This record gives sequence, structure tokens and C-alpha cells, in this order.
Amino acid sequence: MIAGDGSTGTGNEQHHVLLRTATSCRNPDICQFVIHAVPWTLTAAAWRDSTTTSLGRSYSRRVDRGQIHAAIGLERRRIADLIYSLDEAQLATESLCTGWDVKTVAAHLVSPLSDGTVRPILLGLLRGSLARVTDERARRRAQAPASEIAATLRDLADHQYWYPPPQAASSRLAEVLAHSGDIRIPLGLPFEPDPQVTATALDFLTGPAPLGLVPLRRLRGIRLQATDIDRAWGRGQEIRGRSAELLMVTVGRTAVLDGLDGPGLELLRQRISG
Repeated sequence: MIAGDGSTGTGNEQHHVLLRTATSCRNPDICQFVIHAVPWTLTAAAWRDSTTTSLGRSYSRRVDRGQIHAAIGLERRRIADLIYSLDEAQLATESLCTGWDVKTVAAHLVSPLSDGTVRPILLGLLRGSLARVTDERARRRAQAPASEIAATLRDLADHQYWYPPPQAASSRLAEVLAHSGDIRIPLGLPFEPDPQVTATALDFLTGPAPLGLVPLRRLRGIRLQATDIDRAWGRGQEIRGRSAELLMVTVGRTAVLDGLDGPGLELLRQRISG
């Protein structure tokens, strides 16, 4: 049983479904997801017990999942409270997610919590575009009243949906923090997540395979240096700034570039724009 998806069957049976579906996949992005998702899920125990060097930094794969899940739930509740408080003009403000307004970003956060993730992934494979399926689901849910979206996000704040191991919890943390910034920054509101929590998300985003969040090679030859916490990620031309801005630029949000500095900034700008 996969939490939040409502589907039945053993984990191996679901892995076999993904593998069989991958054979008919013609979209390289989705194929890459399946190719990574299946072996990572099958070898999750080995990853959890390992220490990995990534981009010149060693860090343990052992994480306190309870604390990560608590941080995810807290940020979801904060977003829910914010969405409930916004007027129609604020809800219609263009977010940092291209093509989505603030309300649609909130709706997107609700979708995997209420609908699960395995079926949308399979539908994306069959239709040749996981991005299109995600967009359609978010827009459909965004037709509900903002109060309903906020209430659902609050009620399911501590719910955890499926994502490929070994760092499923960290990936959900990175996603909710990034979307919090997508909402708050264009509204002119402070985006100040806890630096320690943000560093945990950055560990994932700068790791070997942050699926669906950071394209391969975006950060190659770049060192991210946080100025609000004694942490750095990667090797190469340096980019300096608050951990929150580093997280947002890592996932491609150019709106925060002016808040950063360092010799690697232009290189990263070109990669995001290109």
C-alpha cells in the first residue's frame, strides 16, 4: 500500500508496473524519472546506510525523518493560513512558477496529498508528459474556493505522499519550501525559512538526483556559499547569499538573482535562462 495513493499491492508489484510502463515511454524526462525511481526504491536500504560524497561534500544519508516531516507539516500549515488570508487580487498574482498564479501553486501542493502520486506518474507516462498532467490537475483543483484549498492543505499537512527513495522526505521538504517562496516573494512577503531546515533541502537539491526539481548539470562547476549559516555546497565558481535565496535559485527562480553575488552568478543565470 502506498501512503496517500489509495492503490493496493506490494511494493514490488508497483515497481514492475513502472518498469513495464517505461518500455513504452517516449518522453526522455519521464523515462529518466522511471529509470531512477525503480532502482532507488529497490535499493533504498543501502542508500539509507551509506555516506556519499556529492559535489565535493560528504554528508550522511541518515537523517531525522521525524524532524523533516515536522518541518514539512509546519510549512504547509503556514501556506494554508496565508492562502486563507489573501484577497482575490493576491490569489491571482503571478507566482514564480511560470504560468501559475498564487492560488494554483497552493492547489498544486494539495493535489499529491489528496490524490497520491503513483497514478499521475503512470498517466504522465502513458500521455507522454508528466508536466502536462501535473498542470492539468493543479488548474482543476484551483477552481475550488481558496478557503477549501487552504482547509485541505491544513487538514493533510502531516500527510506524506510517495516519492522515490532514498531521500523522499528531503524531496518533499525542498518542494514545499520552494513553492512557499513561489507564493511569498511575488506578494512582497518575507520568505525566511529556518536556515537549518533550508540546508537539509539544499543537501537534496545539490545531491546526485533531485528528480523533477533541478536539471542535470545546472550546478556543475558552481559552489553555493550560505551567508546565514556555515554551510556550502559544490565546487567551482562561488555564489553567495542567504540559504533561502540559494534554494530558490537552485530550482531556477531568477527573481532572487539580484539578492545573490559572486563570480558564479552569471554562469548560473545563463544556465537557467538557456
